[in-house]
Amino acid sequence: MKNLVTRVGLSALIVCGASSTQAQTRRRKPANRETVKTLETLSTRAGTLKLIRVDSPDIGETNWSVSLDKKLLYRTQDDVFGSVSFHTIFKAAKSGDVVLLQEDLGYMEPCAQFRLLDLRAGGMATLTERFGNCAPQPAITQAGDQLSFEFSLIPGLKSDSWFYRNGKLSQTSSVK
Repeated sequence: MKNLVTRVGLSALIVCGASSTQAQTRRRKPANRETVKTLETLSTRAGTLKLIRVDSPDIGETNWSVSLDKKLLYRTQDDVFGSVSFHTIFKAAKSGDVVLLQEDLGYMEPCAQFRLLDLRAGGMATLTERFGNCAPQPAITQAGDQLSFEFSLIPGLKSDSWFYRNGKLSQTSSVK
């Protein structure tokens, strides 16, 4: 009987020691000081689109996300983005609204790149790959369901032309 009591007593001490160590670990863990701020909100046929900035001073990063109603559609994963913004919304497309996102990359040598976010009824959304030549202001035209983007010739950069139609982004020409 004495051995049984000793084993129980030793187990109780080990359990108490573990919980004390866990409590100390919890107290030492730094608080996550992320600040989340909604920068822009757009009303679309598919729902409310939000552009959110997430600052994480503990690790020195700023990330960006885009959500439709409460569904996350896009999020940056590192701090190479100077900013992300809604550049233009195209509401005339028959299939739904299309939003041109501008990503300003880098700090020392800024470079504007773009993505298209195609929002369909029922919360369906597609996001294109990046396109553009670092020129911050493309000439944009819309003819029916086709969007065209002309990036002017900037010294040291190639001229770019892109079009978007029926959910497909294509480069039409590239001249150096």
